[in-house]
Amino acid sequence: MDIDIKKKTFLNFVGLLRSFLIKCFIGIVLCSSIAFLYTNFIFEQILFAPKNPNFPIYIWHRSLIDFFNLSSSLYMEGIDFDIQNRKMDGQLMIMIWTSFTFGLIASFPWILYQIWKLVQPKLYNSKTRYSIVFVTITSLLFFIGVLFGYFIIVPLSIAS
Repeated sequence: MDIDIKKKTFLNFVGLLRSFLIKCFIGIVLCSSIAFLYTNFIFEQILFAPKNPNFPIYIWHRSLIDFFNLSSSLYMEGIDFDIQNRKMDGQLMIMIWTSFTFGLIASFPWILYQIWKLVQPKLYNSKTRYSIVFVTITSLLFFIGVLFGYFIIVPLSIAS
């Protein structure tokens, strides 16, 4: 009788895990599909935006250099670069992987919420009311990290 209880709880856990994975997969596929529809915008306005000399971090950097009266040779400017594909399926694969990456980033709060729903039944009732705060703060910190990488790390790595 004790073995049946263990099997039942294990099978319940497997069912919950399967449900969790399916919901996360649906969220990623949905967000990736939407990103695939807007690949031109993603490439031109987001990925290749650091090419433009009027990129916000470049303007901020120039104003900082001017404020401290430093040499104008320290200005970070946009760089004119071209992306080349050397494979037959290169352009399509770049579009697919870019859409998948944006879908993963956009669906992060949904995935985090699903993780919380998976863990939440094992917590005490007093701890479950923090779920909205947990999902909100963790998502906010994740997106701050993404923005830091985009606005600080990418321009510095391109300009170097």
